[in-house]
Amino acid sequence: SGGGKSRLSGMSMAVFLALGIVSAAPLLGTVPIATLVGVMLLVCQSTFSWSSLRLIGRIPKLDLFVIALVSAITVYEDLAKAVVA
Repeated sequence: SGGGKSRLSGMSMAVFLALGIVSAAPLLGTVPIATLVGVMLLVCQSTFSWSSLRLIGRIPKLDLFVIALVSAITVYEDLAKAVVA
């Protein structure tokens, strides 16, 4: 209803976001890490599909193991290492 759906809108959003981050880098450098973590957790909580947890008993055990392994490596290391593993 109110969002862009074309490739041009996605690319322009990415360009403007990158320009905004680069131009506000000195200001963003003063924001405490704990604040950024709090914002990240709120975004994760609001965007996670909680109803998908009901599928845990229905998916293959190997898929469940891969999901758990990638999640654990992401928490302890970082996402790039988790995807490669």
